[in-house]
Amino acid sequence: MKKTLTIFLIIISILLVSASNIKVIYNNVSMGDSGGIDTNLIEMLDSAQYKIDAHFYQYNNMDVVNAFVRAANRIGAENIRFITEDHYYNANNYQEAYKTMEAAGIFVMTDKMGDGVDRGQSHNKIAVIDDRYVWMSSANITHNDTFRNTNNALRIDSPELAAVFTREIEQMYVEGLFGPKKKPHFQPEITIGDAVVRAVFSPEEDVKQLIIDEINKAEHGIYFCIFTFTDKDIANAMIEKAKQGVKIYGVFDSFQARSQYSIFRYFEEKNAPVNYKTDYNKGFLHHKFMVIDPLTNSNPTVITGSKNWTLAADRVNDESTLIIRSSRIAAKYFYEVAKNYGEGFDFNVNSTANICYLDYQGPEILITKVSFNNYSYNGDLVELYVQDDSNNGNGFDISGFYLYDDAPFHVFEQGTIVKTGDKIVISQGVWENDKQGGMDKELNIFIESFTLHSTDEQVMLMEKDTDYIIDAVAWANNNGRWSPAEREDIMKLYIGGSWAGYTEESCVDSTTILPGMAIERRNFILNYGNGKIEPIYFDTNTAYDWKLTAE
Repeated sequence: MKKTLTIFLIIISILLVSASNIKVIYNNVSMGDSGGIDTNLIEMLDSAQYKIDAHFYQYNNMDVVNAFVRAANRIGAENIRFITEDHYYNANNYQEAYKTMEAAGIFVMTDKMGDGVDRGQSHNKIAVIDDRYVWMSSANITHNDTFRNTNNALRIDSPELAAVFTREIEQMYVEGLFGPKKKPHFQPEITIGDAVVRAVFSPEEDVKQLIIDEINKAEHGIYFCIFTFTDKDIANAMIEKAKQGVKIYGVFDSFQARSQYSIFRYFEEKNAPVNYKTDYNKGFLHHKFMVIDPLTNSNPTVITGSKNWTLAADRVNDESTLIIRSSRIAAKYFYEVAKNYGEGFDFNVNSTANICYLDYQGPEILITKVSFNNYSYNGDLVELYVQDDSNNGNGFDISGFYLYDDAPFHVFEQGTIVKTGDKIVISQGVWENDKQGGMDKELNIFIESFTLHSTDEQVMLMEKDTDYIIDAVAWANNNGRWSPAEREDIMKLYIGGSWAGYTEESCVDSTTILPGMAIERRNFILNYGNGKIEPIYFDTNTAYDWKLTAE
């Protein structure tokens, strides 16, 4: 809410705040959820008005293929420039995708078409739409990288950055230059919204040295998730910073970590003062990112892209990397390391950041009650209270705001207006939803079917577009058996500053909850006289705010 919090909670709240020109996207493989890695790219392709440039290493997701076909029909196949890796262009299980593209009139160029030599992996995962929008990801355009392998993506609105990527693509598509034959085109940093960004490309630029330079600047912490990590120069730079007292936490892909050349083994052999683990997912941990000094005033920085930390990625592969300086984006990547690292992760980042205020500008809305099998409402129920509509009592349109429990379970409809003092009751039913509160200042919202578990659960109210957590409540029965999804959600609340702990013990104790009972926010009534009263709710983001009641 609009109040000063502790340094730690305020700073980490940045991760879900502010509508930015850079959108960070992660899939959620434990839930089989793409997280929008596919749909965001498809939306960009479907929005194209006159031009698409793309370079994808592996490519057989037919939903994306069909979006390219639609674009070809709409803007003309001649206005789509598409590059891929020659090996996969000729592989059997990729033929449907490429033949569908070519049948639509799209010319598919491979890295071997430049001079007939396939020197390395044409490993990019990038697209530029209408000379303005940039897509960059660790994810290949495949079903596995969308739903099974852990990945991240960036959706960026910046004509300046788009021009940089277009020059890189034109070296390959127009000039036929791939791998070591490409020419460096050094670019200055570009300001994009709340971030300062520099794009660099391999192998024509010394990206490894740039990464080492950023490591050497670290003052508090280095956190990473990496698929393939065999470069000892990068590893040694980390070890030296660890010896200087910089915290290092890293997650390796469990398959690649078994390689005899993996830095995972090198860290073991060197007894390196580094905290590192392998991931626990069934698929690959396919990230390639590092975040430096998140949640501090020491210029928080993210390094991400298609590049694994290997000699081949430096010397022969076509790769793209972004160096991003942004507190908000660094905090998001910090959370992703914490999520994948799991137990034993140290959230204390030695922050020296100053206390600041959240820049969320929407209404102050509290979750005030969660009821299980409510007899009066024939099912579960969630109540909200609008403390301040942020519009002097004239109302605020919360269209697109949503309630979340492992996944969104209600999105508020277009034209839903809330005013200060309104109560919102979300329950099971098929009736028409209220768009405004009446004389009783109550909006009734109906969901055909939803179920809240009374054992281990969290409910969040989130803002559209930014996914900022407006309010949340978490409960647990303290039996030590949390699912990965519940553990991820409570960590999201903790990192986002909406809950003061990330253990079962920090949650509302649900051990004694029975059907017909509720978790209700504590409050007292403030009487102003003249018939005016106002509920004042406890709001410390702890279990103390809540009590169990019988309905």
